[in-house]
Order: sequence, then C-alpha cells, then structure tokens
Amino acid sequence: MNTLQHTNEAPCEFETNSETFTNENQTMSGVSEMNTNQLQTTSETLTLTLTSENETMSEKNEMLLSQQQTVIFPPLNQKVMAEIILMNDQFKQASNKFMEMMALSGQKVPLAMLVVGDAGTGKSTFATKIHEQCNQRSQSRGSYMTVPCIMVQSPKQSTESKLIEQLLIALGDISPKHNKGDSAKERLYSLIARLGVELIIIDEIHDFLPKTRKGSITTGMLFIKELMSKTNIPILMLGTPHAKVIYELSAEFATRIRFNFEMTRIPFGMNDDDKFDFAELASAYAECFPRELKSFRFVSFEDDTPVYSNLNLLDKIYVATAGLPRGLRDFFLRIHLKMTLDANYSPNLANLEEIYDNVAALNNNIDFNPFKVTNAKIQDYLHTQFIKGGSRV
Repeated sequence: MNTLQHTNEAPCEFETNSETFTNENQTMSGVSEMNTNQLQTTSETLTLTLTSENETMSEKNEMLLSQQQTVIFPPLNQKVMAEIILMNDQFKQASNKFMEMMALSGQKVPLAMLVVGDAGTGKSTFATKIHEQCNQRSQSRGSYMTVPCIMVQSPKQSTESKLIEQLLIALGDISPKHNKGDSAKERLYSLIARLGVELIIIDEIHDFLPKTRKGSITTGMLFIKELMSKTNIPILMLGTPHAKVIYELSAEFATRIRFNFEMTRIPFGMNDDDKFDFAELASAYAECFPRELKSFRFVSFEDDTPVYSNLNLLDKIYVATAGLPRGLRDFFLRIHLKMTLDANYSPNLANLEEIYDNVAALNNNIDFNPFKVTNAKIQDYLHTQFIKGGSRV
C-alpha cells in the first residue's frame, strides 16, 4: 500500500521584532511611561494573538497534512493480478517443461528452452515469476549474495558487446560499459561462477535473429552459443513466434534447445464449456475488485460441475481483449482502479465502453467498440473468427 508523500515542513511561524522607542523629551516621561506600558500591553496582546493564530494555523496545517497523508493510492496489487494468469493450464505446462530442463541441468551438453508467443500472451510474466522464485534461494557468501538467476532483455542494438553489457549489469558489475575484447568476457564468466548463477533468462530473443530465414546467424546469437558452452548453464529464451527461425539457422544450436513451448491466447469458443478457461480467469480477476459484482461472476461450481452466467458480457470482454492475458489483466486493472477511486462507480456497459476507448491497443483487429454494439454483432464476429481460425480472435 502506497501513500502520497509530502514534505513535513513546520507551519509558518510569525516573529515579532521588538523595537526600542527612546523619548528624547524628558518632560514627557510620564506620558512615555504610560505609552511604554500601553506598548508592552499591546505587544503582549499581539504576541498572544499571533501565538493563538499560529497555533490555530499549525493545527489546521497538521490537520491538512494528516488529511493529505491519508490519501491512499488505490490498493492495486498489480503483481497479484498479473500472476492470476499463471493459473492457466498452459502456464502450468510451460512450468513443467522448465522444471524438466532444470532437472537435467549439470550435464555436459548445454541446455536451453525456447518459449514463443505473440505479444501479450504472458511470456514475460512467466519469466519474471521464475526469476523471482529462483532468486529466493540467494545465499550470503560473506561480503556478497549469490545470484542464482539473471534476467536480461534484448538490447536495442542486439550485438555481442551490448548483450555482455546487459549481463554485467544484471550481475552488479561496477563498470558494465567497459566490455570490449576478451577481458569483458573473462570478467563476465568469472562473475557468473563467483555469484553462483544457475539460470540465465534472455527475453525478446527474436531481436538477435535475422529478419528472414535466409539471413545468417548474428554475432549476438554466436555469443549466446559460446555462453552456453563456457558456463554450461541452462538458458531460458523468450520471443515472438519468429524466434523459431533459430532452428533453421544453426543445427548445433537447435540440438541444444531441447525444450520449447508456445504460449497462445486464452482458449475460447462458441460453446459454454469452450469458454471455461477465459471465464475462470475473468472471474478470478473480478474477485480482486473492492466489492463483489455478481455481473462479473462468469463461472461457479455446483457439485464440481461448472455453471456459467453473464456470458454475453464475457463474450464482449473476450473480443475487447483479443483473448490475450495481458489485455485481460489491463482491462480488469482499469476497472479496479475506477472502483477504488469512486465507491459509486459501476462497470456498466457505458463505462466499459469508455474504458475500452481509453486503454490502448486492446484489440487492433476490430474497428468497433465491443461494449457499444449489440450481442448479435459480437456473436457474428466470433462465429466468423472461429470458422477462420479455430479458437482465436
């Protein structure tokens, strides 16, 4: 839970500068004495007044600060909501393959796993979770901690030197940009061994590959191959479906990628049971809302049998998010935010229409707002899409 931070400056303080009034006319001593007494009385009254006002202002300022400090950001646990998608069966399957690879690590043959999928299918969420869980096993070795797992993204310039720089940064190297020549590689391999690295994750691996199958293997990929040979540490690579071109570029590289998995959109279909996975995830996200909404309960169970409800709304949400895990998460996060900021907010069709218009690129394949059109149009669209391509929008 985050709170707004404010500078706790002391309230403005008023100061009165005493001045000495000298009356040069001694014959006016009585008057001067009287004036002095009046001045002292006035000064005391002014001091009391200012002190009282100062205390009042102080109380007001403290009250205002107190009110400001209790303004709380919406209790959105994005990490929790992001990890809801990991409940999906395909993530469990990917996790099983990953665990199988790790169980075989330590052999003389380097191992790698390639996870591919369109943008928004949850590859980075999957990798981030593995990275976090792996590093929970970090141990102290005197003046430093071990780093069981390092995770990097493909740099904008996908070259050997830039990748080495990213890896050195992940390892906490103090001079990662000094990475030219063999000395940088030696420093990298030394840190990997010293810090007890057991897994290397490289996201956006497709950026290291040529744009076409006719291209040649890049220096970045050649270095990854060398990295595997030198360290014998498993590498988890993630990228778009284009990353599968790696199998055609190098037969030797292909033999090292003994595990692969493709992440897809959340399964969906025209029949009720075909909607189960999506309905279950959407219902799980809705359970994170500040208050219960029966209209967002899409599946429940009676004697272990799924019972579906509000399927017209579910269909609209599926079309709006294109069935992508990231789209579903972002859509429900926005609803959560609105409900948290406004206790009277209701995610009715009109408000969902507005959310869809304000969340960028939920579904670039349609030219209409799913929450503005009729249920019949949604059904026609889904029917057309499923005839074309199975269960994908």
